[in-house]
Amino acid sequence: MVGAFPVLARIGDVSRFGDADADVGQLRHRMAIDRFGPSLREDLSPSVRWGCLQSAADLAAAAVESPDDVARVVTVARLAAALGQRAIALEWLEAAIQVVTAGKGRLSEPFLPACPRFDQVVPGPTLEPWMMACLLEQREKLAAFSSYFVREAPQTKATLETIAGLGFQSPEMARRLALVSRR
Repeated sequence: MVGAFPVLARIGDVSRFGDADADVGQLRHRMAIDRFGPSLREDLSPSVRWGCLQSAADLAAAAVESPDDVARVVTVARLAAALGQRAIALEWLEAAIQVVTAGKGRLSEPFLPACPRFDQVVPGPTLEPWMMACLLEQREKLAAFSSYFVREAPQTKATLETIAGLGFQSPEMARRLALVSRR
């Protein structure tokens, strides 16, 4: 796969990470994040960008060794969503939500937030509320094609209220909560 996309050969060089103690999963995870960057570059051709994104997703999924590796799991969810693999992204999001809720998650590595909006949101003094809001918002966005289809579901209102209570509510989630509350 690397040979098919010349840019990947340059950015996929494992030696540039320089951590001799890193295991294979850590290296794959770091390479996945490294390959995600070029997928956003508008100066690259669509085929190269797609190749970078697909390669990043494949590496990220291969890097997950345990569901407790929240950093890796949320990265896979983000990349699956970016590829349009909504059902797969939702599975990874559910796994991450369960681990974070249980307090078993490990966040000892860099990661891509599950929800792209959170790239720009400062976590604050503790990471858990930020992470939970990120996961819940992305799940809410991907769970149905429109909030209209889940308006009667009690968990929708509860999720939106939880996001608001965590202090990281976006205007979009505030509107959804207002609409669901009116029904």
